[in-house]
Amino acid sequence: MKKKLGWILSLTLCFALMIAATLVTASASASVSYIDETSVEQTCDSATVVTSNSTTWNDGWYVVNGDVTINTRVTVTGDVHLILADGYTLTASQGITVTGDNSLTIYAQSAGEGMGKLTANAGWERAAIGSEQFQAAGNITICGGNITAAGGESAAIGNVNGEAGTVTIYGGWVKATGAYTDADSVSSWAETAMRWAVENGIITGVTDSTLEPQGTATRAQCAAMLMRFAEL
Repeated sequence: MKKKLGWILSLTLCFALMIAATLVTASASASVSYIDETSVEQTCDSATVVTSNSTTWNDGWYVVNGDVTINTRVTVTGDVHLILADGYTLTASQGITVTGDNSLTIYAQSAGEGMGKLTANAGWERAAIGSEQFQAAGNITICGGNITAAGGESAAIGNVNGEAGTVTIYGGWVKATGAYTDADSVSSWAETAMRWAVENGIITGVTDSTLEPQGTATRAQCAAMLMRFAEL
């Protein structure tokens, strides 16, 4: 009986180790190609796969090899390199913070319509990709990819009322829209609530540059806002 029990425990341990090894392997992607700032194809030996829980990117290489949405703001620490694999989209619905001595470099695997996409949004007092209010911005380099950055009351890419970092674009398709042009028409009594709703993705712009805070909402828009609130 003891031998049988020992055999079962050993088998269980083996399965547990196999599962753990699979999970570790799934978090990394080996030999990922990308186009560098000189339009030359390079290879990264290993990169961390970005998932919906990847809210902190630490010094190193990352790859987006699936359609991923991150619902909280991403923080970059150290020197981070991000590869957007062809045909996939990363949505950073609360934006990406790059401040101080930190840096973010974005690469694509090819040029043209098949490039990977990055969509970053931000609310008041935050850049979509860059600094937050009164913080020094870090360095942002775009070597490729289909990039859309939408600021709220703040910048799309770069600095917000602090020391400016360097934004360098070598290639890719980059669309950056700044502040909502009608943000100052928000009634003073509603500003805190509107800021919270925009920063949490519950209310989005009617267009890339307008919020229409004095407008009315259709039933469809109300349903969309309720769904976004329920998903917080």
